[in-house]
Amino acid sequence: QIAVCWAELGDIERALKIADDVALSAYRAGQVKFAAAKSATASTSADRFPRAEAIVDSIAHLWWRAAGLALLASTVPQGGGRAPQEYLTQAHALVSQIPQGNERARLQALIIEMMVASGNYQDAIQVATRVVVEQHKLIAELAGTLASLGAVDALEQLLPASARSAEAAYQACLALARAVPEQADRIVAEIDAAGHDDRGQHDPRSPS
Repeated sequence: QIAVCWAELGDIERALKIADDVALSAYRAGQVKFAAAKSATASTSADRFPRAEAIVDSIAHLWWRAAGLALLASTVPQGGGRAPQEYLTQAHALVSQIPQGNERARLQALIIEMMVASGNYQDAIQVATRVVVEQHKLIAELAGTLASLGAVDALEQLLPASARSAEAAYQACLALARAVPEQADRIVAEIDAAGHDDRGQHDPRSPS
């Protein structure tokens, strides 16, 4: 935790030294290096992104490496040489190697948080639709966040996914209605229609 604090305070070299010299677990070392990469992207140094990329490349732990790649996707400067989607594709490949459960869901929530913070709402929505564990809660939270940011178009794109759960549909509908109250009736109709479509799809795994 001390190394993470040094990284968050901007003393990247000291944090990395601790991560490399002290017998930290792969998870803890990854946590420190992610914090260091995040601090690097927030610095004013001209080489801040290449520095962050080098740090992420040194992360061995799968979970934190995926998080680091998502961080790069959310902070890569225009004309940086690689498109954000390249980093995100790599991150998704690593996420898919993590068994379904709380650890994967927690990582997906972190990636969504970074995508939203960088304005990559479409990518955030795509990640949200892949979540399995308590997806309804995550989608409901994302809907509230998008509404608070005034991201109406993105919130409307989230509606089909929210229709899979009554709770998520209610929260998404409420969030969008608050953002554009003059369209509340249309929003309710779209949510209801999406819900009927989703429930009407036949699951080939279920008996006829």
